[in-house]
Amino acid sequence: MKKTIVLFCVILVSYNTSLAQDTLPRKTTEFYLTFAQINPFNVQLRLKKQIKKNVFINLGVVNLALNSNSSHVADTVGYFNTGSYVSAGVMAGIEFRKALRNHLLFFHGPGLSATYHMSSGRVHLPGAPYSNRSYSSAGYTFSLPYALGFLYNFNTHFLVSAEINPAVSFSYSEHKNGEFPERKYTNSGFGFGFSNSFVLLSFGYRL
Repeated sequence: MKKTIVLFCVILVSYNTSLAQDTLPRKTTEFYLTFAQINPFNVQLRLKKQIKKNVFINLGVVNLALNSNSSHVADTVGYFNTGSYVSAGVMAGIEFRKALRNHLLFFHGPGLSATYHMSSGRVHLPGAPYSNRSYSSAGYTFSLPYALGFLYNFNTHFLVSAEINPAVSFSYSEHKNGEFPERKYTNSGFGFGFSNSFVLLSFGYRL
């Protein structure tokens, strides 16, 4: 009889624990592919993890851009430019959400980002010394953006969002010119504007 009572209690406790776990709100995780700019083509990869109701941690690699180009001046012989550009960065932030209607939410929140960029090029000019034909630039930008956007979930798993990011930023860059290779020019300063040229368009998947 005692064994039966003990077994019944174990089953009852297990059932109540399982029921409690099933009724707890599940914290979601979302993955996003974000399109930030067309030229140069610039994308972002983001992870958003829910930490409590309507609050998410936002982590990502941003400003992933790679571009190569060349140009030719009409009515010239042998004169043209070639260049390349690459950038990458990281970001972290917190996101607050508010439901507006079925499937549609408004979100906002502060963040912090750091980006490194580098560009180089060469002017193909007949008759000029080879060392005078190249130029390069490299630098970084630290930003404090504040995201403002809307999120629409088509169903349980698929989402799309659009946002803008007004930001305060500090940038620093160094420039070298082949004409004076021993000299290095620097630029630095603070600014306020948008951390992206266009509205960020994101496509997401929720686990």
